[in-house]
Amino acid sequence: MNPGEYINELELFTPISLKGLEQAGLRRMETKFVLPLPLVPALLSAMHTHYRVLEVNGHRSQAYTTHYFDTEGMKLYHDHHNGYARRIKVRQRRYELTGDCYFEVKHKKADNSTDKVRVSVPALTSEMPEVQRSQLHYPGIAGQPLWHTLTNSFGRITLFSHDSPERVTIDTGIVASTAEGSHHFSGLAVVEIKQEKYSLRTPAMQWLRAMRIQEQPFSKYAIGIALLYPSLKRNNFKLTILKHCNNAT
Repeated sequence: MNPGEYINELELFTPISLKGLEQAGLRRMETKFVLPLPLVPALLSAMHTHYRVLEVNGHRSQAYTTHYFDTEGMKLYHDHHNGYARRIKVRQRRYELTGDCYFEVKHKKADNSTDKVRVSVPALTSEMPEVQRSQLHYPGIAGQPLWHTLTNSFGRITLFSHDSPERVTIDTGIVASTAEGSHHFSGLAVVEIKQEKYSLRTPAMQWLRAMRIQEQPFSKYAIGIALLYPSLKRNNFKLTILKHCNNAT
């Protein structure tokens, strides 16, 4: 994301600090949408009276870099591809504005809620240190070596509701890469709404419905793997790829 992108729309928002956002913790139900990039300014303009925007070091959009890890047999990818209700993602993430790095495990549960465990680490690594691997007690991967399968980078705008514990994240400029190549997701934004309980009544949900933007599962990790590892099974992602990734390069 260009640091100056959407600056006019973002200036309309009341800011919230990173500390303030972290204090408003959220066990979450996550709903995703894939939005044509030209609609992002309209979404922001419609939301500024209902949400605050995360501001870090004077910036209202932040850059992220993420290393994802999986087993040798790509179990975590296959769990996602096969639609298992219970699945996890294992990653290291760096927040580029602050330089902070975290080891994170996202655990999707059978009731469609998501828990995230996060531990501060010194830096991104291409090999997972034993101290991180020892924290993975999930069936099917406990004790197994994990390897770095994908890096992605993107810009994120984070909105926080005035009226409810709801967050809206808007990811643009998404790039997935491996040592062999990369994929740029041009022309789209991934919007994720994180709520304590699923509700269609919030301003963001109402705007998306009015614009006829339907809910669309879209994992930056899983779709990136499907595109950059062509030998892997990806039948269940083909419609998503055809619909949203034809303009990727």
